Amino acid sequence: AGFINRYTPSTSGSASPGTCIFDLAPGIEATAGPIFERVLAGETVRQEALRLESGGIVSYWDVVFTPLLEDGQVVGLVDVMTDATERVLAYQTLEQRVEERTREIELRRRVAEGLSDILAILNSNRSLDEILDHIVAQAGGLLGTDAVAIYRREGQDGLFSVQAAWGLPAEYAADIKITAGQGAMGQAVLKRQPVAVPDVSDSFPGDEALIAELEQQALLAVPLIVKEQVYGSIVLYYPEPRRFTTEEIELAVAFGDQAALAIENARLRARTEQSAVAAERSRLARDLHDAVTQTLFSASLIAEVLPRLWERNPNEGLRSLQDLRQLTRGALAEMRTLLLELRPAALTKTALGDLLRQLTEAISGRTGVPITLTVEGKCSPPPEIRVALYRIAQEALNNVAKHAGAAQVAVSLCCAPPLSPPQAGGDKGGKVELCISDDGRGFELQSVSAEHLGIDIMRERAEDIGAALKIESQVGHGTQVVVTWSNTVEGERHD
Repeated sequence: AGFINRYTPSTSGSASPGTCIFDLAPGIEATAGPIFERVLAGETVRQEALRLESGGIVSYWDVVFTPLLEDGQVVGLVDVMTDATERVLAYQTLEQRVEERTREIELRRRVAEGLSDILAILNSNRSLDEILDHIVAQAGGLLGTDAVAIYRREGQDGLFSVQAAWGLPAEYAADIKITAGQGAMGQAVLKRQPVAVPDVSDSFPGDEALIAELEQQALLAVPLIVKEQVYGSIVLYYPEPRRFTTEEIELAVAFGDQAALAIENARLRARTEQSAVAAERSRLARDLHDAVTQTLFSASLIAEVLPRLWERNPNEGLRSLQDLRQLTRGALAEMRTLLLELRPAALTKTALGDLLRQLTEAISGRTGVPITLTVEGKCSPPPEIRVALYRIAQEALNNVAKHAGAAQVAVSLCCAPPLSPPQAGGDKGGKVELCISDDGRGFELQSVSAEHLGIDIMRERAEDIGAALKIESQVGHGTQVVVTWSNTVEGERHD
């Protein structure tokens, strides 16, 4: 009766003697009929998770059907049915989660490999067009879109045309012209931030021509900013309306950053006759290799073994997935830090606390060492002071990553307001103290070459801005670097 009440339609009637089971549970005859025939032939049938469906109601049962004999003849049967519905549904849910995790692992592995491939191409001598073609193809494959385009500004007239495309009709790519503010791409350029359009029929009237030409229904546009100037935009087109996840938008931004880096790198190549620019390119290539490629290589290795690890131990697989997520986020942070090197103006315009946050996230993601950042007070030192302090922190943290073997690193930035009101030139910054400490192996200051650990470089940078630099270290007890600057110190130095 419990089975009838719970798993059969309400119109099937009551379970009374003589009522056919197939009348009570219409729809199960195709599944149960062959089993009954085997039992009536004298066979005992055992089956786990037998699926029955009646009136749209699905249930699962562990069953044992035994023939009832009289004088050697089968006169009936006895069945024992144990409801396994909850167990089966729980197992199906687990299988679904494992499948989703496996897809996520595979996607992250492909993302890591894709970014690594782009970095390799960035370090090659390929033309800008080849690099951008590779970037749009990678973006299309990893973000599941039908078409991707990179637009660039043409001259001073404010029009944007297609520079690189993947999946776009050739005639459209050749003819399209978009102005700033027009459609999703124009809005992204105007706002200088990503613009996601889940359904273009409801947004941005400037996209009607695109809808008619391409039959695209959703867009994701990311601006390309090169040296603080709007260069253009990378746009992804989708044939159906859809919602964009945060991870999809972040990945699109990462491809935009890669494209911006390629464009700026190409500009540097065009000026290779200048020795200073050639040296900067070499340094950038080394930084790209040291800071990002190795991180992505590690992420790729983890992603490669994750599916097998997940099958054996889901908990261990989840921990490794978290490690993979940290590595890929760290790689993105490294890319943002490297972009600062391509945009000197960004170093002078970005708050010191924000610069340190990007730097610590990048190094922590690369090394796996936790770095805590504490910022106290409002720091507004002059631009040249801000850059020098950032460079000192960069040198100190690179030393920690290479030599310290630390388990914990702390960076603190303490700022005090100026002792007197700012002059007409702006806020002079007051007093700033920057401290970088670690719990690593430490060293004897007297026995280590100052040049070897970049100590001379840090001292020179501190002296250039009139700051005091103090380094303390003891074998087995870590190292602390403290640099203190104040507008009073700077004023006395220049008097």
